[in-house]
Amino acid sequence: MTNHDAAREHALHDDGTGEHAIHARIAHALATLSNTADGTPPPPYARRHLARHAQHGGVLDDARVPPQALAWDTGGGIRGLLQSSPSPGPRHWLTAWSVVEPYLRDADLPSRISSLRLAHTALHHPRTPRSRLPDDEAPALGDGPLTTLWADWQPASNVLAMLPSPAISLSILPPSGHSGPHLAAGTTDGSIHFLDLHTTQFTAAQNAHTGEVRHLHTTGPDREGCHYLISASTDGTLRLWDARHHTHLDHLTDTTWIDDTASFYDQDGHLTVLSVNGRSELTQWIPPGRPQLRRTEEPALKGAVAAVVDESGVRRIVHATHQLTFHTSPGPHVRTQPLAVPARTLAVGSEPGRFYCGHADGSITAWSATHGQLDTVPGHGEPVKDLITLTLDGRPIVAAARGSHILLWDPATRATGQLTGHWSAVTALAAFTQDTDRAAPPALVSAATDATLRQWPADLLRHALAGATAERPTRPAAAALLTTDACLAASPEPTGIGVWDLHTGARTPIPTDVPALAVTWAERAAQTPLLLWSDTTRSIHGWDPATGRTTTVIADSEARTVTMTACQTPQGPALLLAAGDDYRTRLWNLDTATLIRTWRPQPRSIKTVTAAADRDGQLWLATGGTDGVARLWDPQQSERCSAELRCDQGLISALALHPEATESLPPFLATGGDQGPVRLWNLHTHESLDQQLAGAAGPIDALTAFSSGQHAYVAAAARDGLVRIWHAASTHCILTLATGAPVTRLDATSQTTGNSVRLSLSSDAGILVTQIDLGHRALIH
Repeated sequence: MTNHDAAREHALHDDGTGEHAIHARIAHALATLSNTADGTPPPPYARRHLARHAQHGGVLDDARVPPQALAWDTGGGIRGLLQSSPSPGPRHWLTAWSVVEPYLRDADLPSRISSLRLAHTALHHPRTPRSRLPDDEAPALGDGPLTTLWADWQPASNVLAMLPSPAISLSILPPSGHSGPHLAAGTTDGSIHFLDLHTTQFTAAQNAHTGEVRHLHTTGPDREGCHYLISASTDGTLRLWDARHHTHLDHLTDTTWIDDTASFYDQDGHLTVLSVNGRSELTQWIPPGRPQLRRTEEPALKGAVAAVVDESGVRRIVHATHQLTFHTSPGPHVRTQPLAVPARTLAVGSEPGRFYCGHADGSITAWSATHGQLDTVPGHGEPVKDLITLTLDGRPIVAAARGSHILLWDPATRATGQLTGHWSAVTALAAFTQDTDRAAPPALVSAATDATLRQWPADLLRHALAGATAERPTRPAAAALLTTDACLAASPEPTGIGVWDLHTGARTPIPTDVPALAVTWAERAAQTPLLLWSDTTRSIHGWDPATGRTTTVIADSEARTVTMTACQTPQGPALLLAAGDDYRTRLWNLDTATLIRTWRPQPRSIKTVTAAADRDGQLWLATGGTDGVARLWDPQQSERCSAELRCDQGLISALALHPEATESLPPFLATGGDQGPVRLWNLHTHESLDQQLAGAAGPIDALTAFSSGQHAYVAAAARDGLVRIWHAASTHCILTLATGAPVTRLDATSQTTGNSVRLSLSSDAGILVTQIDLGHRALIH
């Protein structure tokens, strides 16, 4: 009898309590089969259906879906299943998996297990040394290459999914048949992706356009109950889709891009599609007929259109550019309303005749189709990218995409709130009811240029409108000192810097008069290490962990230091390479606090610096910036850099030096930018090596290079929160870590014995310190 047959036979002995009991019995049987400690995969049926049976049986918890099963295929959608399961059992591992699940895609098993370990420790054992973790936690996933030593990390817990390219339009498709509501996401590459909002799984994708999908709109039901999806693109096409089957029905071609669409059904029940193009022309289209031009306004950067039914039941078409133009439908009547600030987007309210307008300066205005402007929310400079309305606790709420935040506005009380969490600009919003059968409260879904789709449940919306949320200020990345003698982490805080001893868990607060701009550790020969930080006073301060004393190390810098790194030279002084906001690079002797060299300003701002010395004393110094060039500097040259490497990677945001030759590689510089793969450069010839470390999606924010034995490795942190580690000579990616938040700094220290490396990952989300066994059988290929 197969494992599946055994589970089925066990389940069929129902005690009469119904279908839920059967699913619970199946889940229990599959959990028993999956709970292995030797690293063998669960049976195929368990791998695919365990979590789903547990959810249907109301027993979705760690007992029914053990940690060993999570890294294998459990049918996916753990995040979506957790939202709808009433199980009262513990969900520590399930919650941890839901944090990393959207990022891992087709990652290998060691990467999935390692990411799960990171998330579990960060969520459930913050600031706890490895030695103090519960005994039953460490072996829960069996043997693996990664050990989490310390976590003070706040991963994003509301990411629904990652897209291959950023979404700039969203629309909700209503439930149909046994399927729940779907989210349609239009991306910058012309695709439309369909996500089941109950399971958080993608169900389909369409290569819909050859340009950006600038707008998506779902129509109301026609007389037969059918809904349609309308997509508008910069390729000049407007396409009509069957919302249920995602099939293409018709299209309209223009000679310029389409900005916005809306729809209604005329008195004969015919679908009428409205669109605004790049010439600010308002067009009316009744498929499959020919379009009719209704009116042309003065060209605007972006136009918008909406169909509103006023208090008397008259339909009015609102065309927004530099002014609002009201059309009656049917009928030729037109009136205009001037605007102080151009409009960018419109949203129809739930009350008759009510609509809202988002403006180029970030302000929002409320309007009545018959009475004019009603109210205003001031702007903050950035334009409103998208605007929607939803109903929360019986009241209409307005949500606006402004910069990297989402503004919430309750027009009845005039209360406003803010949702923060996206790593870059929010581009699109949509709202849906979480469970139509139970009339559950709505949730907000957002997309951003960080390529994430995020969900904001009703309780979070209430929390924000109650004024209980505040924007977390951006702070420098934490810095870790990982040596044989010391294991310390310095984490900037609003009132100073907290230094943690990662062995004991003890915290030492270091008060600062002003917030830190950059933080790093310096190792000094025959002395204790020194914590360094810069601030807006143009000074660089230091803290000695041996004495606990704080001093001003450098007080006469001519500019604020925005990024810096320290380097110990063999039989020489400790050096500090610092880049200022005056576009200059400076090299300091830390032992004497004297300035060795100032190099002339670079054409644009410096984003990153790195320094390293080989065992013979050869010193390498490099900087990278917004001009896309990595520069090497020689302390003996007072003016020009010794080499300019034109990287073709866009803005250079990350550098790492490997000063020693290993295997077939000479000493090299690794460069990362907001475009293309990580590249390696020969430090002697200044030429690009054949090795390109592909696989990272999006901009690279941090790099580090290190050795183990005779092998060189490079670790890179991408904007999507994934950290990849490559064997440099073969360019093979040996491990991928999902962190749930962007990593802006990486520090690595190889251990003197064995094949392990200590790797710290940090950003304003906190710090993670890990130890990776590079000789582990799972990483050897």
